[in-house]
Amino acid sequence: IDRCEKNGVTVVGDFSDEAISWSILNRPGLRDAIAFLDKENATYIKINYFVCTERSRIARPDHLEEALGTEKEILSTGVDITTTLEMSGDASTDEWQLLNQMMYVLSWYERKKIKKRAMNGRRAKILQGKFCFPIPPVWYKRIRDDNNIYRDVHDWDNASILKKALEQFANNTLVTKWDMRNFLEREWFKTNARKTKGTIYNSLPERILDKSKLYFYAWYIYYPRREIYELIEWQHEPLVSFDIIQRIFKKLEVNPVVSRKMRDDHNPDFPLSNMITCSCCGRKLS
Repeated sequence: IDRCEKNGVTVVGDFSDEAISWSILNRPGLRDAIAFLDKENATYIKINYFVCTERSRIARPDHLEEALGTEKEILSTGVDITTTLEMSGDASTDEWQLLNQMMYVLSWYERKKIKKRAMNGRRAKILQGKFCFPIPPVWYKRIRDDNNIYRDVHDWDNASILKKALEQFANNTLVTKWDMRNFLEREWFKTNARKTKGTIYNSLPERILDKSKLYFYAWYIYYPRREIYELIEWQHEPLVSFDIIQRIFKKLEVNPVVSRKMRDDHNPDFPLSNMITCSCCGRKLS
């Protein structure tokens, strides 16, 4: 805006998209800007320029045709696209169109390289023993060490409870994921989820039984999202044996949806249904 005012250009609208990827073409700010231009220039041309810092700020999709299509949509309102950080030229010439396409391709390549560098950085942190997951796995908590670096460390208060839950699930003492959830609730297990403030939530078993997390509990790192496809021994004490994890994998492979939720509409003829459980293992006796 300051650049326009210093050059004697009157600014009639300011549109922006905060914290939204430029690869998304249906961004609210961009859509509102195009709708504003359509409305103002419907009868005759009132607005002459669509100003942005770089053309890549308009769109950064993975397909060049989508970016050029968005440009054409803006140009169809009767304005010229001008940038403050790039060279300008006659957009109708073949040379300028070629240069414009090259700039889009370079911005796409730059974005890919940035993602790759970030991925490699996160992968290096994992292999150095720093935290692996965006949210610490259950039975872990995230702290800063003496060097002001975040690390995942054991939460020993919950270790014995989770260890028992995994072993009983592997042995079919806890048959379903819902049985595991109820067992953790009976044992006063505390989660590390901020939103639930430590209380048990229904999808907790899904998070515990995630493939990457199960390997993590057995002292291994396996994290395809960080391009770690082989099992790597990590720097922490295992919660359960590798044999337990293999048995859980086998159980989930046979029946991936091992879930059963208690019904709320109990038959009045059986008032104690799902209410009497074994004091040792927690299995339902009614």
